[in-house]
Amino acid sequence: VSLNQAECSLETVRGRVSCSWKRVNGGAEILVHIPPTASAKFPFRGRINGEEIEKNSYYPAGEYKIFKE
Repeated sequence: VSLNQAECSLETVRGRVSCSWKRVNGGAEILVHIPPTASAKFPFRGRINGEEIEKNSYYPAGEYKIFKE
């Protein structure tokens, strides 16, 4: 069995956190929503809007579309 996409969300004391991913072009497109009073650490390398992100980078609240090869 092989997964081509998945999604999840969780209600936290800081708001809803959600994440989804799907396979595209030999990699994965990851969509992440971080609630307004939170931040997140992405434990992988990838690209946001064509710019490289380093492993374990912290990002403030917002919505991010990440491409990971």
